[in-house]
Amino acid sequence: MKMPLLLTSLIFFLAVSAQSQTPNVSEKLEEPNLSSNSSVSRIIPQVSILESNFTGTDIQFDSKMGFSLGVAADIGDRNIVAESGVLYRQLGTQTNQFGQNLVLNLGYIGLPLMGKIYTSAAKHSSAAYFKAGIIPEILIYKNITGSTSGGDFPVNSLDLEMAAGVGGRFPFSKNNDLILEATLNRGLTNVGASSSGGADVFNAALLITAGIGIDL
Repeated sequence: MKMPLLLTSLIFFLAVSAQSQTPNVSEKLEEPNLSSNSSVSRIIPQVSILESNFTGTDIQFDSKMGFSLGVAADIGDRNIVAESGVLYRQLGTQTNQFGQNLVLNLGYIGLPLMGKIYTSAAKHSSAAYFKAGIIPEILIYKNITGSTSGGDFPVNSLDLEMAAGVGGRFPFSKNNDLILEATLNRGLTNVGASSSGGADVFNAALLITAGIGIDL
């Protein structure tokens, strides 16, 4: 991956932000609102730049840049919430091992199913968070520049990835936060359609995300 310095800087910034927070006594003593714990508390329109590649094979693939667009939602109003939403992501890879420059672009629509832990449950306050989960997704777009020795690169239409990331929210108005996040994704299912002669490879990506949190 080509973005280790950016990722390290973001993690350091989030750690300093979380360490500087002082819990509010009234927040600690507040009775939990059980009736609203399963409702959507925040929606997060977001955009990401990403670096993707294939793993799990001896073929030398090179990473390529892509992007992601979507909307996520926090479900729950405590420091531990669920996250879901809809994401479009452009993944893929490139290689020169087939006699010419092969560039493979794959577009997926995914449904993230994540657990998220905030360092503070209080709204309108800065907080760091960690999240992890899975992303089932469906292939909606495939483009190949160049060709494999067999003439094509068969790709499965369904994919499942595990994901883990760190991030932070930073209020800039009464009901809005700036969201910054770094996430690593790794495929659990084979991208190549083996029954059609495809290679045994898995998606992998590093995403740097910015979004706007809108409290409900």
